[in-house]
Amino acid sequence: MATRTQQLAELNERTDGLDDDRIGAFKSEARQAYDSSSIVDRVTTITDAPDPLPDDYPLLSIAVSDSIRRFNDPTVHWDMFHRNFGRAIAFWEQRKLFETLVGFGATVEPTVTAADPQFTSVMAAISDLRANGFNPDVVCVPAGLAFPFELLLQEFINWTDEPLKSLVTPAGSSLAMLIPSDEATLADFIVYDSQAIEWQVAHVDGSRLRLGIGTPPLSTLSVQWVVETAARADVVDADGIRRITVEGEPLRINQYVQLFEENNNG
Repeated sequence: MATRTQQLAELNERTDGLDDDRIGAFKSEARQAYDSSSIVDRVTTITDAPDPLPDDYPLLSIAVSDSIRRFNDPTVHWDMFHRNFGRAIAFWEQRKLFETLVGFGATVEPTVTAADPQFTSVMAAISDLRANGFNPDVVCVPAGLAFPFELLLQEFINWTDEPLKSLVTPAGSSLAMLIPSDEATLADFIVYDSQAIEWQVAHVDGSRLRLGIGTPPLSTLSVQWVVETAARADVVDADGIRRITVEGEPLRINQYVQLFEENNNG
């Protein structure tokens, strides 16, 4: 049986009748979108996956087909379509990271009350990790609490850091702020040392993204796009993770604005 790498190579060879410029545009646009959206190299430690990959190794593969006629039609624009492939893989990476972190890390008190949030426990988690010899450099912020978190801690946030804003503490720690995309969920705050999380991924020609485009084996009238990555996240040192539990459901932004105005006026 052909390996996944061989299957993609064969797909990339079956390009008769396809516009060469559009083939190149797909590979360039999908890769650029992925590179600008993926954050795993900032918030984990990247290592190489086994070669060859085990049969049960996690693989995210997105495959879509359309007609060659539409693919070659100069009035049909594929640029956004191609970029969405790369973004989808990056969003999947976020989900896998959050799923891996769930259940790990000692809990730091007090909890954060969503209806009236204070974030002293987030700062306490950072200090606790530093006191235990770790270098906390990532803070995961639940999406529903991102607005109050950024508002109350704005003096400690470096808004210009790329690809993620960073929280800079008085003690000198700089932590990338990882806020879930719409495709990922996170219930609690998590602070950790990125050396504690290993992102094991298969590289092809130096890239974590594997791309294929060509005519499927059983259809000479169709074009098939394939974008995938083979990766897994592992916690290699649970002591380098802290969790701050959130109680209750987040408010809407306008409710937080009203709450903070009342607190300031009170």
